Amino acid sequence: MDNYCYRCRRNFAHARALEQHIDASKNHHVCDECGDDVGDYRELQKHETEYHYKCQKCGIFLDDWWELHEHEVAGHHKCVCGIFLIDWWDLKRHQFQEHNMCEQCGRFFNDSSEQEKHEIEKHNKCGECDWFSTICWSWKNTKLKNTTSAGTAIDSSHPLITFTR
Repeated sequence: MDNYCYRCRRNFAHARALEQHIDASKNHHVCDECGDDVGDYRELQKHETEYHYKCQKCGIFLDDWWELHEHEVAGHHKCVCGIFLIDWWDLKRHQFQEHNMCEQCGRFFNDSSEQEKHEIEKHNKCGECDWFSTICWSWKNTKLKNTTSAGTAIDSSHPLITFTR
């Protein structure tokens, strides 16, 4: 029974005939790394990714899970939810919109209100323009007088409004 195919329940006269059968049969999905024969193509993909750290996008094998993760995120713009995006900007836009990711530190939140609170408290996000204090300079601590072109005085807490002397 050395030349027996357990999946197809067939006996072959020679080992080479069994190999040809496995290579040609749609019932066999053999792992290139270890030779395991799994049930179907999806199972093979899962096996190669979990046991051999194969990139789902380009097919290369990596040394460990972290290397695979880094490769797929940096090289193929893979999101935490498992989908691949077109480019880095598309990935970031997706993470902000779908996963409530902080623009500054990359932390994820359960909902947008938690994200907004975090960004205001931890990163000094401006409540007026959604810019951060690195761009919108310390507006929270400053109250300035502004005069419009019509000469009307406006009490403004936001420095991005053009001020006149």
